[in-house]
Amino acid sequence: MKKCLPKNLPEQLYTAKACREIDTRVITGGKVDGYQLMVKAGQFAFECICQEYGDLRQIIILCGTGNNGGDGYIVAGLAADSGIDVSVYAYGPPTTKDSIMAREFAQKMGSDIHDCVDKPNISDKLNAAELIVDALLGTGVDREITGYLAQMINWVNDSHKPVVACDIPTGLNSDSGRIMGRCITARLTPTFIALKAGLFTGSGKAQAGCILFSNLGVPDEYYRQNKPSALLINRRMLAGKIHKRTETAH
Repeated sequence: MKKCLPKNLPEQLYTAKACREIDTRVITGGKVDGYQLMVKAGQFAFECICQEYGDLRQIIILCGTGNNGGDGYIVAGLAADSGIDVSVYAYGPPTTKDSIMAREFAQKMGSDIHDCVDKPNISDKLNAAELIVDALLGTGVDREITGYLAQMINWVNDSHKPVVACDIPTGLNSDSGRIMGRCITARLTPTFIALKAGLFTGSGKAQAGCILFSNLGVPDEYYRQNKPSALLINRRMLAGKIHKRTETAH
C-alpha cells in the first residue's frame, strides 16, 4: 500500500441519523436517485483501491444485504470489468431495490458471487486473497454482532490481509466509535456523503485506518438542515490559537 494521505477532510462530523437524512434529501430532491448515488460511492471506493494498491489480480468482497452491500457489488462489477478476478461472498441476498440492481451489475460484469446460505467456512479463501473489501454492514449497527457474521469478521481479521472498508468498518458504531462485539480492522476506509463521528472517536481511527472522503457531488444546501454532532480539529482551525513555544519551554 502506498502512503495514504487524506486530503481536504471536512470539519463537520455527523451522526448516522443525520447521514441518512442527508441521503434522503438528496434522493427526494431529484438531484440523483439512490442507485446513481450507490454507483458514485462504489466508483469512489474502487478509485481509492486502485490508487492505494495499484495492480491487483484477485480480490474478495464481502457484501451484506443492504445498501452498504450494494456499494460492494458496484466495486465488484468495476473490478471485474477491469480484469481483476473477483469473488463475492454474500452474507445474505440483497433486500433493497438499489442493492438488487447493484448485484445484477456485478453479475453482468463477471463477478463470481457465492451466497453464504449454509454458513461456509471461508477462512481459506480469505487467507488466499490479495485484498479484502468489507461491505457487510454500514452505519446502522446498533447491537452486538454475534453468530456467523461475527465469525466472518474474525476470519477477516485473522487473515491479516489488507482490508478496505466501504463507508465504515463493519461492527463500528458510527456515532460513538464503539466496537459492537466484533469489528473489521481496515487499513483504508473510503467514506461517502458525510464524515461519520465514530470514525474519529473511540476505536474509530484504529479500526478504520486511513480515511478518504468524497461528498459524491452533493451540493452544500443538503447539509444545512443538519447540525454536525462535532467538529474535526485540524491545523487551520488551530491557526492563531496556539502560539509558538519558546526554546526553553517545558
